[in-house]
Amino acid sequence: MVLRVINTYSDKWALNSFQLIPSYSANLVVRCTSARFGSVVLKIGNPALISTEYNTLSQYYGSQFCKVFDADVESGVILEECVRPGISLRDEDLLDKRLSVFCSLYKGMHITPVKTGIYPTYTEWVSRITEYMSKRDDCTELYLHMKKAEDICLSVSSSYLTITEGTVKNHVSNLIAKLGLRDRTQAAYNAVRHSI
Repeated sequence: MVLRVINTYSDKWALNSFQLIPSYSANLVVRCTSARFGSVVLKIGNPALISTEYNTLSQYYGSQFCKVFDADVESGVILEECVRPGISLRDEDLLDKRLSVFCSLYKGMHITPVKTGIYPTYTEWVSRITEYMSKRDDCTELYLHMKKAEDICLSVSSSYLTITEGTVKNHVSNLIAKLGLRDRTQAAYNAVRHSI
């Protein structure tokens, strides 16, 4: 099935020279060359996640992030500009350093989404990132913070609420600050971008 999908989009977007990229954000990510677009990244994954990534990147029109050249959102396929970092964050041993560099890339990038309904709610985002971090050995401390935030979000949805909405907002704000992010939109974008 994967080869059939790759063949279909190879023809459609004139792709060749495929190189697999290990990824947390999609089922399959390959770097390749397109006769039409140059150096590109082809992602094949969950249509809902690809849709969110497509909509998010499209709002930036290629500024500050990679460009989206084309997509078949219903099939979970997206073709993006290939952006190569100077040094991979995966090569950095210290988690604090990785988070610092990662978060610095997103400072000052908040824009109000055109379609707010396509982005995860607080509870969905917190649950995704908590589940993701529970599987990682290098995120123990952040996992504990996210687990606490998830517990708070879930307790808010219960009918016997014992904390105020302000308390929840305070905890979410503290969590976003600890992650070095600017706001909920930035947090949601990072979570979606990394399939969290």
